[in-house]
Amino acid sequence: MARRVCYMAAEKDPLHLHALRNRFLRTPNVAVERIDPEIPADLAGLEDRFDTVLCLNMLEYLDDPGRVLRSCAPP
Repeated sequence: MARRVCYMAAEKDPLHLHALRNRFLRTPNVAVERIDPEIPADLAGLEDRFDTVLCLNMLEYLDDPGRVLRSCAPP
C-alpha cells in the first residue's frame, strides 16, 4: 500500500480530541480536526477530499448512521 501524503483524524469529544492532538503533535502529515458527523455543517467542504474514510467505534452511537454514511460517499 502506498504511503499517503496527508491524513486526517477527526473526533467530536473534547477529551479524545485533546488526546489525538497530543498523539500527532509532531506528525506533520496528520491533521486533527473537531468534527461531529451528525452535524452536516461539520462535513461541509470535505467533499472529494478523501479517497478512504475509516470509522472506528462510531456508527453504533449515531441516531441516523445511514445519513452519515451517505454524506461520506462519493456523489
